[in-house]
Amino acid sequence: KKILDARVPVTQKARRGGNLRCRIDNILRNHSGIGLKILRLHLDSVYCCFPYIDNWLQVAVTPGIEELTLRLHEKYEFPCSLLSAGVRSSIRSLLLGLCVFHPTLELGPLRSLTRLILRDVCITGEELECLLSNSLALEHLDLCTCKEIVFLKIPSALLQLSYLRVC
Repeated sequence: KKILDARVPVTQKARRGGNLRCRIDNILRNHSGIGLKILRLHLDSVYCCFPYIDNWLQVAVTPGIEELTLRLHEKYEFPCSLLSAGVRSSIRSLLLGLCVFHPTLELGPLRSLTRLILRDVCITGEELECLLSNSLALEHLDLCTCKEIVFLKIPSALLQLSYLRVC
């Protein structure tokens, strides 16, 4: 399995990014075309990397990816266009932290998605309902500090859902 897991300790040097940006660029450049199965970017305290996230995601989020974790230090507009048909059919786990996420019905089905974790994500109840109605394999749903959700509607078609947490 090809995995890129970038977790940064909270130090002064880490906040500036040090060589982290260069290391991530090099890793992704070396693995472009091969396809990562798992991408975990935990950049909660790293400020210098924010402008590069779009490029990193475009390189790494390709058909065949199974897990995407993106935790940031400031709001990031997650581009639904990353979830192409090939990505939608392979992604099994999606964790977004401090993102703006506006899925619509046009997004299409996420047939393999079994785990969805949203932490401090700007998403409305209607948008979440669209996403859930296209994620029929979902087993695990964790919503924390998604303040724009005022009414949570879980589609009855989610027969596999066995874990739900709202905080």
